[in-house]
Amino acid sequence: MPALRDRQRFRCKQFEGNIAVEALVRHYVVLYRCSAFPVVRADGSAVGLVTLSRLREVPAHMRTTLTAAEVAVPMERVVTARPDDLVVDVLARFTVGSGR
Repeated sequence: MPALRDRQRFRCKQFEGNIAVEALVRHYVVLYRCSAFPVVRADGSAVGLVTLSRLREVPAHMRTTLTAAEVAVPMERVVTARPDDLVVDVLARFTVGSGR
């Protein structure tokens, strides 16, 4: 059975939570082929995950004041995995009705 490390093809850019949504969209989202971006603290610990869906929900007039941390899905709601986890085990975490 393959592990995640055997299937991962690229890494997405991660951002500190204080970046404004406008800057995130303008300078990064259009450059990277990802549907979600990790948001981290200055020490590198995870805050959450900013998805394209969440970014689209931000009203235009609030994009310069809201930060990535404020619109990110909190880590307690994000399915996480380690490189050595088996793909089949990770897929099982995405169950119907889990909200993930």
